[in-house]
Amino acid sequence: MVNRNPKKVNVDDQLFPENLLAAAQTDHAIEGSEIVYFTAGLPMNSEMWEV
Repeated sequence: MVNRNPKKVNVDDQLFPENLLAAAQTDHAIEGSEIVYFTAGLPMNSEMWEV
């Protein structure tokens, strides 16, 4: 889970205290992931989020 102040929901959760508005932190948080679910409360702007 990526969040500015993440808290575990399940015992085996992996937590990443990152800021999705900072591109480098977002890249770090999803590094090595095959699937990423984007559920942030930000507008979907494909130009902003596509790599």
